[in-house]
Amino acid sequence: MKKKDILKAVGVLFLIYVVLSWIIPGGSFTEATLTTDTTTPLGIADIIMYPIATFFNTNFIGVNFAWFGIIVLLIGGLYGVMNKTSVYPKIVDGVVKKFTKKKRLFLVISVLIFALISALTTLPWPLLVLVPFFITVICLLGYDKITAFMATVGAILVGNMTSIFGYQNESVNYFYVLFGNDTLDLIVMKIALFVICVAVLLTFVLIKKPVKKRAKREVKATNKKGNKKEEVKEEKKESYLLYEPGTSKKKAWPMVALVLFLVIINLIGMYNWVGAFNFKVFNNIYQAIVDFKINNHAIFANILGTNNSMFKFELGTWGTYNLAILLLVNILIIARGYGLSWKDAWEGFKNGAKQMLPTALVVVVVNVIYLVIIATFSKGTPLLFSTIASGVLGKAKSFDLLRLSGVTIIGSTMFNELQYVTMVLQQPISSLYAGNTDLVQVVMTSVFGFMMLILPTSTVLVAGLGFADLTWKDYLKGGFKILLGLLIAVVVVTLLFMYCPGIKVL
Repeated sequence: MKKKDILKAVGVLFLIYVVLSWIIPGGSFTEATLTTDTTTPLGIADIIMYPIATFFNTNFIGVNFAWFGIIVLLIGGLYGVMNKTSVYPKIVDGVVKKFTKKKRLFLVISVLIFALISALTTLPWPLLVLVPFFITVICLLGYDKITAFMATVGAILVGNMTSIFGYQNESVNYFYVLFGNDTLDLIVMKIALFVICVAVLLTFVLIKKPVKKRAKREVKATNKKGNKKEEVKEEKKESYLLYEPGTSKKKAWPMVALVLFLVIINLIGMYNWVGAFNFKVFNNIYQAIVDFKINNHAIFANILGTNNSMFKFELGTWGTYNLAILLLVNILIIARGYGLSWKDAWEGFKNGAKQMLPTALVVVVVNVIYLVIIATFSKGTPLLFSTIASGVLGKAKSFDLLRLSGVTIIGSTMFNELQYVTMVLQQPISSLYAGNTDLVQVVMTSVFGFMMLILPTSTVLVAGLGFADLTWKDYLKGGFKILLGLLIAVVVVTLLFMYCPGIKVL
């Protein structure tokens, strides 16, 4: 994957932010009233240091951006080790053979799996573990990389955009905390948005016809006497990112089970069950375990090390740290379980991680604007985003879809997570849109999610482009019609529920 286009785009956005920091004063809200302060200009030292700081900084909420890059490297390493066993190519080839005459069915399955799970959980990172496999199968079935990307990563981001039961991974959703919204608010609208957006995605994906065929190569072979040459047509399997052809007689189901367990347990562990549904079973089980004592000693609490704020055991509180550690555990189990020597295991891991290293580095660097803003916010310094947002929102007397969408678009270029846009805008939203915060949530979630399908600062998008071996420019060019269709779908559904008699929500 060529990274220059992504880095240039992020660099341009960063420099625009630098210029604005000299011109626009920071502001803070009291209800819908903005109070401006002084400007907080970024200088030469900031321009040099902030991109570097993305690799080392732990911001005020305890998230280290480097972990996103580490997860990308570990996913690459996982596939490298699986390739080394020769069992993974066997799995890929088996699935390709099974769906050779049902290629479109596999596309449908891929889109529905990724979109539905993403919409129900808003957890893209565990799902990314499966993306290289699905992309490889889709490409081997003859489809181009754009189709493979949209049927996998595109589906994940569409799921995030519709967010039926999403509760913002790794943290509480501020719409629920700040505005008292309920998970089931406007559930019909969310489902309708999901169905229509997925239908749009499927329509464009299924229009594409498989065109690629496995290449044939000519091999000149000598007969037994050694004096006659004949041409033999032999099938040559193409090599894709994180996949090398191979055969093995070893059983495939343990590898499949391990990877699926890794994904499922992280989806369960990272979803905030208490916040979303007040479901406390996991919390109660964990509490009973850590409270268990023998002779007044909390045995299990001490064994588990419950004071560790990074790696957590309680399901529903997991973060990217847990995913990274369990990826590493999976790699070790697969390597040793399939009889790889430590040398071969390391060789496989190194080859896979090496392929993903450029992507991992870029996934970290694209957080640079986000880092600047949260560093400013953590110091209590008024934000220039607040000042811009105040001008865009104006003094709304009724629900204003255009203004709300505009401020969300601007916020998406600065923040990588919607919850922080929401936190900054808490007071003006509460004041201007009191009584309609449920609709505000749906609109902002869908608009922000759509922008994460486009912006070079979207970490999931950038990671996915790496897995598909696509440039950002080629993706936008090839996926333009799909993106336009999704935008139209969001606008139509929102307007329908706002103004159609009998179903309007205002």
